[in-house]
Order: sequence, then structure tokens, then C-alpha cells
Amino acid sequence: MLLDFILAIRSSLLISCLLIFGVSLGGAQQNPSANSSEKVDKKVVQRELLRVIDQAAKEATVKTADGVIVTTTPLVSSEGIDKVKSFGDDAAVFLGNYVKESKNPVEQQVAMRLLGSMSSDRSLDELGELAEKAQSSFIRSLALGWIASTRRDKDALLLQRISASDPDPQVRAEATRLLQRKSKK
Repeated sequence: MLLDFILAIRSSLLISCLLIFGVSLGGAQQNPSANSSEKVDKKVVQRELLRVIDQAAKEATVKTADGVIVTTTPLVSSEGIDKVKSFGDDAAVFLGNYVKESKNPVEQQVAMRLLGSMSSDRSLDELGELAEKAQSSFIRSLALGWIASTRRDKDALLLQRISASDPDPQVRAEATRLLQRKSKK
């Protein structure tokens, strides 16, 4: 009960922060000529994306009979993935910004799984940016897996760059390992 309350407050605060700082599906600035139905649609999309993230994050958190809270790998339902894919590039931009703004590692993992499952150029670009620029070495390393699975030349170059210059030796090692695996294919 308390965990649900905390998750609800956290989600509300994150939504407020994203809206206050101007992070929207269309980027950091709103198009002043956009009609009100487009703005409503974006809010609906944001709300739906947040619902999918919140649901997967809640399902990944389990309380044992002893009262210990355990977090498992967050998984997203196939319906949730299909819904996110239906939103296209707007969802990719929102999810990339969500990972950057969120302080909750479980929600970040959910958003990254959604980005990876989209497999669009825009979602892969967002993952590439996270692999290179995210503050968290965990996020950078996690993004590498999706980047390594592509056939895009720019992703191979990104892996090379990260393997040589990431400040974290574990991220560099992971990029090197993924590059070697990629070259064997």
C-alpha cells in the first residue's frame, strides 16, 4: 500500500517536472501553431506511455512474506510494446527524455526496453545518445546491447568510440566485447 502511494507520488512528480521543463513528445519546444487536438493527443500519448512504464515497474517490485522488497527484471507485456510502437517516433523521443530525467532505475530500464523493442531509427538514435551521454554507467552499458544488435554503420562507429573513450572501464570493456561479437557475425 505504501509502495503504491510512493510510486504514484513519484510518477506525478516526474510528469510535473517533464512538463515544467518543457520536455514534450515533439522536443523541448512546443509548436505555437499546433492546434489543440494535437496537444491533447500528445498528452494522451504521454499518459499512456507513463501508464505502461508504471505498470511494468510495479510488476517488477515484489514484497516477500517477510516484508523484504525485491526488484526483478522489469518486463513489458506484448500489448504494452505494441501500444508504444503505435506511437512511433514521438514515443521514442519521450522515452529517451524519460530515461534522462527519471531517477528510478527500474523505470529507466522499462523505458529503455521499450525503446529497444521499437527498433526504429529514432529509437536507436535515442539509445545511441544514452549509450554515449547518460550520466549513469549502468544506463550507458545497458544501451550498448541494443546498439550492438543493429546493422547500422553509425552504431558500429559509436561502439568503437565508446570502447575507446568512455570514462568507465566496465562500459569500455562491454563496448569492446560487443564489437568483437558483432565482427564475428
